[in-house]
Amino acid sequence: MNRLCFVYGLVESQGVRYVGYSTRLNERRKEHRRDHPCWHFLVLGAYPTRELGLERERWWIRRLWKAGHPLTNITEGSNGAIVGATRSYLTRERISVANKKRWASPEARAKQSAKLRGRIISAETRARLSAAHIGKSASLEARIKMSATRTGKCHSLESRAKIASANSRRIISDETRAKMSESAKRRWEKTREGRGRHE
Repeated sequence: MNRLCFVYGLVESQGVRYVGYSTRLNERRKEHRRDHPCWHFLVLGAYPTRELGLERERWWIRRLWKAGHPLTNITEGSNGAIVGATRSYLTRERISVANKKRWASPEARAKQSAKLRGRIISAETRARLSAAHIGKSASLEARIKMSATRTGKCHSLESRAKIASANSRRIISDETRAKMSESAKRRWEKTREGRGRHE
């Protein structure tokens, strides 16, 4: 007879603190009660196979994390990646939240701006960056997202004046002009080909 595979949660007050998977539910309940006597043990589901149980464990972790529960899981499930190896979903989310908080204040943005101001990128670094982007193009989904974020946005008069002032002092070499022209031609050709396929 196959054992049932359980997904459970440990609840503290109104928040879920941990989501786990086990085929030995009573033993796991006792272990957690010993370590966290104030956390309540809640069965989230029972499944007939290990694969389905692990999949549902990952599903619950993602769902509860997105809902704002303060999970202490360090992986995204029993089959998930360990922190420090391949970054799991939870790790990526925590890094994202931390970075948003870190750069949210005007003081932090001002420090970063001052640090980057006047920085000169070497010709070698420019060449590497250029080579890394050759042949790469954003996916249709990425282009739609970028377009949506820019829709309805426009530079302030002050920003436009700064951009104009910076560009007026910029000297573009004949070689750079030729590269820009070739790039624009390639983009136009791709656009024209795309229109032709939809006509």
